[in-house]
Amino acid sequence: MSFQITDAQMDALAQLLKDAGGPLLSIDTSTSDASVAMLGWPGQDLVSCVEFEAGSVPSQALAQNLYDAMARSGISAQDIKGIAVGLGPGSFTGLRVGLATAKGLALGVGMPLYGFSSLALWAISAQAPQVAVVMDARQKEIYSALYDCSAGRCQALIEDGTRTPEDFGKTLPGNETLFVGDGRSVYGDDESTWNDAVRPNAALGLLLVADKIKEGLGDDLRLLNPEYHRITEAERQARLRRQ
Repeated sequence: MSFQITDAQMDALAQLLKDAGGPLLSIDTSTSDASVAMLGWPGQDLVSCVEFEAGSVPSQALAQNLYDAMARSGISAQDIKGIAVGLGPGSFTGLRVGLATAKGLALGVGMPLYGFSSLALWAISAQAPQVAVVMDARQKEIYSALYDCSAGRCQALIEDGTRTPEDFGKTLPGNETLFVGDGRSVYGDDESTWNDAVRPNAALGLLLVADKIKEGLGDDLRLLNPEYHRITEAERQARLRRQ
C-alpha cells in the first residue's frame, strides 16, 4: 500500500496548522480502506494517520478509531479547529457514516466542517502530475474523474461522475496519465499505467480544502450531503415499483 506525503505537502500542512490556529481532523470513509488523519494533535507527529478496515459496521470502526486517537493525545473535541470529510463518490454506507460522524462532532462543539471530493483525494494521494481515478460503481459502470495535480493542488479536468468505461476512455487526453482506484478490472484497459498500491490518504484532504480552512469558511451543514453520483439500490427498487 502506498501512503506517502511529500516534503512540499508536509510544509503546506505545517503552514495550514498555523493558519487554522490549532489541531485539525480529516476523515475519509469512501472505501473499505478508511483513514482518519490528525494534524497538530498533542503528543503525536505533525501528521498522524490511522488506516482501518471499515468492515460491515463502519460506524463502530470509525468511532473506535476516533476515540482511541483522542485518548492517546489527550485532546477533546473542543480543541479541534475544524474537520475535513470525504463526500464521495464511493461506498454509500461509508459516506453516510463518515459525514454523520463529522457533522455530529461539528454540531456538538460548533467547529467548521469542510467537505472534499473523495476522487480528488485519490488523485492527490497518487503523487503524480495527471491522475485518472477509476472506482467500481457496479452495474458495469465506474466512478471516474481526471485531475491535474501538477501545481501541488488537484484541479478537475474531467469532473467526478458515473460513466461507462467506454465513455470515460473516450474523453481522456492522449498525454501520459496515471490511473488509480479499485476499478481496474471493470475499466478493462491493460495498456494504461496503473498504481494499484495507492490508497486515499485523509491527511491530504486537508490540502484540498486549505483555502476554506484559512478563511474559516466552513460548509453549511444543512446542505452538506454525500455525493453519490448515482441513485441507491433502494431508490432504484422504489422507482421500479412505481413504473
